[in-house]
Amino acid sequence: MSWRMLLVFVSLSCAAGAVFTETETLTPRPTYQKDTQPILQKHCVACHSTGGIAPFSLESFQAAASRADLIAYVTTEKIMPPWMPGGKTPPLKNERKLTDHEIQTLALWAAAGAPEK
Repeated sequence: MSWRMLLVFVSLSCAAGAVFTETETLTPRPTYQKDTQPILQKHCVACHSTGGIAPFSLESFQAAASRADLIAYVTTEKIMPPWMPGGKTPPLKNERKLTDHEIQTLALWAAAGAPEK
């Protein structure tokens, strides 16, 4: 086997393993306290807080649960969190971009009826 073929095989194997691992660790029924709140705290509450620049707060379970479907939609469609630079810019410090795992977690949480615990 040539070095080039070996490199391609190893690269594809690692990529497949990364995808499987992320899917494997996805919580089938995420809860607000364990799964959703940390994502919202990390990516949303800086703007979506009382007195923040966003039109509504996501600081509490009640506030987030009442907008669970909206949260799932705007994150799945990558409308939120907003990030002005285009996709072709180099990675920037403090980029507010959700991972695929975080997006899936928010969508599953909404689909499960936005459970708190």
